[in-house]
Amino acid sequence: LLSNRNYSVGWKSDRLRSLSIILPSTLPVEGGCRDVVGWLDGSDTCTMVARACSLWTSPNGVKPRNRCQKMVTLSLTLLSTAMVLRVDGADLWVAEDLPAFNRNVATGNPMKGFMANPAWTAPPYLQSVPSSLEFHYVRLSDVMLGMTNFSGFDTYLEPRLDGSASRLTHSIVRFYIDYPGAASGMPTFLVDGGLAFDNYTEFGGGRSPDYASDVLVSALERFIAALGERYDGDPRIFCIQIGLLGFWGEWHTYPYDWIPTATKERVISAFESAFAVTQLQLRSPAPASINVDNIGYHDDSFAHSTLDGEHAGGTTVPWYFWPTMVAAGAESKWQIAPNGGELRPELQETIFSESFPSPAVSAQDFLTCVEVTHASYMLLNYAFVNDGYIGADLDRARVGATALGYAYHVSAVRISGTTVGDARVSITVANGGVAPFYYPLSLSVGCGGDTAAILLPGVEEILGENDSRLFELALSDVLTLGCTDSIELSLSSDFTYAARPVRWSQGDGDAVLTVGLRDGLSPQCSGFGCRRGGRPANVVVVTATALVPSR
Repeated sequence: LLSNRNYSVGWKSDRLRSLSIILPSTLPVEGGCRDVVGWLDGSDTCTMVARACSLWTSPNGVKPRNRCQKMVTLSLTLLSTAMVLRVDGADLWVAEDLPAFNRNVATGNPMKGFMANPAWTAPPYLQSVPSSLEFHYVRLSDVMLGMTNFSGFDTYLEPRLDGSASRLTHSIVRFYIDYPGAASGMPTFLVDGGLAFDNYTEFGGGRSPDYASDVLVSALERFIAALGERYDGDPRIFCIQIGLLGFWGEWHTYPYDWIPTATKERVISAFESAFAVTQLQLRSPAPASINVDNIGYHDDSFAHSTLDGEHAGGTTVPWYFWPTMVAAGAESKWQIAPNGGELRPELQETIFSESFPSPAVSAQDFLTCVEVTHASYMLLNYAFVNDGYIGADLDRARVGATALGYAYHVSAVRISGTTVGDARVSITVANGGVAPFYYPLSLSVGCGGDTAAILLPGVEEILGENDSRLFELALSDVLTLGCTDSIELSLSSDFTYAARPVRWSQGDGDAVLTVGLRDGLSPQCSGFGCRRGGRPANVVVVTATALVPSR
């Protein structure tokens, strides 16, 4: 081995599957050591090598110090991920030329964007603006057939949730009793039990139940408890709109005042008890909902009655959605629970046209409304029927869809430390969107293929508005995975479909971002432990290509 002009050493241990090191043969006694490790550590290590070799004797009694030093030097090189070699400065390596942030490339990301309703427009939908959400309006009578009979979950709700899942879309569900101009959603057993109603003619007319009835409210509490037991944490569901009370399940009976505060509080309390995981939404910020962490809000007259003041042509309208949120102290609730809603139907066709008359009292700018309310999604049926939006309107609609919700991107990757052995990989993830992802979301670090990955939790805590978080892991953990040339970064959640992962809002909007670990290094230097500027030209080290965990 040592008599060859160049040494190619194949070495195995319980830490390395294979490793090749190539060194030149013309290494002086002291200088050779420094050529290999001195550029990392200075002279201390080489002095240690020389002293150790002065005591070393070969089996035949000869003391070949030069060969000894080459062998020890080689061993030190092989163990460069331990704590012998030192580096100068904090950064060993910094990734350069990461793809720039662009929220418009990640179209169709899960749990955000424009939403369709399969009952209004039968799928498959027009996909000029991709949809990842579907809205299900469900009559209470379709799922609740008796005080303890919820067989409609299986016969009515399940086919709809499964249908959405088959299209890789998450569901938003709202249950209702009273839909003006349409058949009542009141369960028959309650009607037959003598429940009282108030007739009305507004909005197409209908019959509003006695919301003060203890029989009705008790039935609603039983329904909510059964719903939570069955569906809390169901990964097919993005959120459940509390609904049930008022016209369209929107918690008002305007121009009448037929819903007692006590009834609202009981319904909110029942939902709070039944749902610990699944996100919930209310039409407006009822006082009892403010301190319930997983209750957000939906504005069903979005861009029509959302913002007032300068955004509404200078008109102050206290009952508009956002002034109501501010007055209730709910303007920051978006950080832990989603906001969304429905774009006002009469505005849908023209909202993205250049001639849309905003700001006006009944026409506010869409992007401004999104930025202020931090909305994650929008029910917008027009985008999915007939030809939908075309031309410049379509371009603006696509921008509007990607402006909703989160937009994650990797802004920095570096390897840093004071020794190669204690070096850490740091990855900065930023959110250039207006809201977070509302379920657990992890940064996945792997090497691709069938290899395992390391999951770093907490991405959902990056709120938006260019908030960022630093994720760190030991360089040794990355080596153990087998990542020597590159790492693959992706986002992982148990609440997304495998075929519809969260995509990065950068580059081409891919779900996997590959970062080459040798980017920005000197061509003469490859592998971990190389610092900028390379090493002496007479030393070439070929890094391990297959590192595996100890077995």
